[in-house]
Amino acid sequence: MYILVTGGIGQIGRTAVSQLLRHKHSVRILDRAAEADIDPEVRAEIEGASYAQVDITDFTSLAPHFAGADAVVHLAALTTPGAGPEHVLFQINVNGTFNVYRAAADAGIQRVVSASSINALGYNYGIKSFDIEYFPIDEMHPTFTTDPYSFSKDMVEEIAGYFWRREGISGAALRFPGVYRRNPQGTGRGRLDWRRMFREAAESFSALPEEERMERMATVIAQLDAMRVERPHEQPPEEQRRQWEARRQQGPPPPEMMLAWGRTDFWASMDDRDAAQAIEKALTVDYEGAHTLFVNDSHNSVGIPTQELTAMCFPQVKTWKQQVLGTETLVSIDKARELLGFEPAYSISLNKEVP
Repeated sequence: MYILVTGGIGQIGRTAVSQLLRHKHSVRILDRAAEADIDPEVRAEIEGASYAQVDITDFTSLAPHFAGADAVVHLAALTTPGAGPEHVLFQINVNGTFNVYRAAADAGIQRVVSASSINALGYNYGIKSFDIEYFPIDEMHPTFTTDPYSFSKDMVEEIAGYFWRREGISGAALRFPGVYRRNPQGTGRGRLDWRRMFREAAESFSALPEEERMERMATVIAQLDAMRVERPHEQPPEEQRRQWEARRQQGPPPPEMMLAWGRTDFWASMDDRDAAQAIEKALTVDYEGAHTLFVNDSHNSVGIPTQELTAMCFPQVKTWKQQVLGTETLVSIDKARELLGFEPAYSISLNKEVP
């Protein structure tokens, strides 16, 4: 297949491009960065792909690149609420997505795979909280978006559905969680160390009497929900880093705060190689229609039994659509398994170290 990949030098994009090339697909990357400015490490990873500097918000310059392509992977986007002003984020993430699908339709392309996000649900970045109705979360759970990034990903899914109904373009809008590169140590304290800290906090918190646990968790969740209205995630990245460093200087947070920080993304994560797997399968598997799919690790990211996590952090959620065993994820990937044959090969969970 000849595949166009927008945003192909990003974290997910370059891994997906590398995998598609290994599997003998022809790949052309469309990205707004000048080719000369690409980091040498990234350049090595995407070697074999052709490249064009393109702004997806400029339809006139974008459309000609779609001629002759068999499929499109659309990953180009601003990736957090604080990545730019609200109107700029909407212009890139929503108008840019519409342009990509419109150009694909004009070129006769019948398969587009796009990056949605777990944040299309609206629970993590939103300035207003809302009730989780059941676990595990699936694609049928209601969304409630109150921040520009999450809303933009909601719109990506709507655009995909529109072009299926109007132009017959099939594909998947993949609801990626936080995606990490294959080095689990990452930067700073490191991902493995962070998970150990989280586990220690959970063990400390679970040792408290139940009534005290409930009271302390309710208090900290109320505090964090009150902070939502201040729109902390929409601050510029440098301001977010300053605020984070100020909190770090105050010393370790109480265990209930540590636990509550992780609850808004349901402790979901994903290895970049599994993200690439999901993309390739969404491109190549035989199906029709526009499908929204959660794709993530099959286990939670902290290696703690999931029922223990929910008892501590979501005691109000009483409805379970299916049983969750051990450290199995709170975000169901059953639909992706059924439609694509997706199955995570890597896990960040403490009980299954990253290869």
